[in-house]
Amino acid sequence: MGAKNKYDTIFKDKLKDNFLGLLLNFSKEKINKSAEITSRPIEFSLTVERDADFLFVATEKNKETFYHLEVQTDNDDEMLNRMLTYLALINERHNTKNREKPLFIKQILLFLGNQKTGSVGKCTMPFKKDFGSFVYEYQLIDITQIDYKEFLKHPETLAFAILGKFDSKNEDKVMTEIKNKAISYYKHRDKIREFLADLITLSGLRILKTEITKNTIIMALDLHIEDHEFYKAGELKGKLEIAEALILDGLPLKQVMKATRLTLLQITELQLKLNKKNK
Repeated sequence: MGAKNKYDTIFKDKLKDNFLGLLLNFSKEKINKSAEITSRPIEFSLTVERDADFLFVATEKNKETFYHLEVQTDNDDEMLNRMLTYLALINERHNTKNREKPLFIKQILLFLGNQKTGSVGKCTMPFKKDFGSFVYEYQLIDITQIDYKEFLKHPETLAFAILGKFDSKNEDKVMTEIKNKAISYYKHRDKIREFLADLITLSGLRILKTEITKNTIIMALDLHIEDHEFYKAGELKGKLEIAEALILDGLPLKQVMKATRLTLLQITELQLKLNKKNK
């Protein structure tokens, strides 16, 4: 599982139930809260380079608005062209002659940044282009430029706090704030463990000096690797993916063994492969 797919899995799970909260709190949209929000599969009739990430539809009394959302961890020079292609294909598929309500299409790019590739705080992707006869523009939400405290205000956006701006704030204190909010919001132990497992994975997008996300939080809440969605996807494969993420985040091998229940030989072999790959 590639790095982008790993983060996509988390965001697909988080966004399917919390898209409206993200939209209302961090975008320019003023959608009616009573609108029915549903997720739609993206099924294009044409072959494109890759599938779009998310498509949500807000159904109101007099209109339907399709929200196309892309999630990016790194800058992509071709993003604007890809968004234009998606716009045309969504319109082709859903703006049919027998449509009962007017169709509106809004496109949003959610930029997460990636400190390990130097993309955090440096969103260079164009989001607007003047074609002379018309101007094309999609909305950009740069998570890296939003104060992490803004994400603490709502349970549906809490997971994004790990990617927000810390400025000069002590990392241990930030992580403790996020942990305490998770405990107050979710209350149920299993939900808290699930949230923190996702938080650990997302922390791989930024370089943290503190060990609190990989040590204190895990051990304090007795987080078992079996609770993690990547483990459930396939026992050994899931264990190795989690072990790789933890090793890359700098977790000591003994703690990787304890968290994944892999053997020292398996973890050592994995570390050697990672060392060769990163040379």
